[in-house]
Amino acid sequence: MNIKKAAEYIYSHSKGTSQGLCARYVANGLVNAGLKFNRQPSAYLYNLELPIRGFKKISLTKYSPVIGDIVVFDRNKFHPYGHIAMWTGKNWTSDFRQRNMNPYKNQASAGTATIWRYVNG
Repeated sequence: MNIKKAAEYIYSHSKGTSQGLCARYVANGLVNAGLKFNRQPSAYLYNLELPIRGFKKISLTKYSPVIGDIVVFDRNKFHPYGHIAMWTGKNWTSDFRQRNMNPYKNQASAGTATIWRYVNG
C-alpha cells in the first residue's frame, strides 16, 4: 500500500464542510492506495481494524504528524460514531478539510484520540 497515495486521494475528494461520512472517505482513500481490510460502519471501530492492517499506535507526547497518520476519536455521549481523519501533509482531512486534528466545534467534547501510523509498507 502507498500511504501517500491514500492521503492524496482523501484530500482531493474531501469537501469544505463535514458530510458526516468520515469513515467512508478515509476507507475509500485506503482502498484506493491498495490496502485490503474490513470496512467499519463507525469511525471509532478503526481503532480495532488499523492495528491488524499494519498500523502502529503513536504516542501523542511530542507528536509531529507524518503524511498518512490517522487519528481516531473514540465514541462518547456527544459523538456516538467517533471520528477518523488522515494527515495529508496540508491538514487533517476526512470527508472535509479540518482546521486542526480535533474536528469538533466544542473542542472539549472530543474525548480520547489515538494516532495510527502505517509501518508495513
